[in-house]
Amino acid sequence: MSFLTIASSARDQELRSRIQACVLKQAWTNATYAVTEFGKLVRFTPEKSSDMVFAVCSSPDVETAYAFALENEITNPGGNEAIVTDAMILAVIQLRWPMGAI
Repeated sequence: MSFLTIASSARDQELRSRIQACVLKQAWTNATYAVTEFGKLVRFTPEKSSDMVFAVCSSPDVETAYAFALENEITNPGGNEAIVTDAMILAVIQLRWPMGAI
């Protein structure tokens, strides 16, 4: 694991899209997150959902899984739900969701 792994995963378009989809789903469907400033912001400025990419990519579970995929030459790790699961993404999003002023 390294900063290079984090940087590589953060550039992975499939993973970025999955993270953004998760953020937007939480902003639209989770009553707790929908009322936060960040929730309101991403609902009306969807591209701001990318603000959570590095939070997810730097989490230990995601970083380890992505590094494993790179070391084992697994193609498309960001789009492979067996490598980085939706549950992993959701857990980080919910843990690191900005609850206060942004």
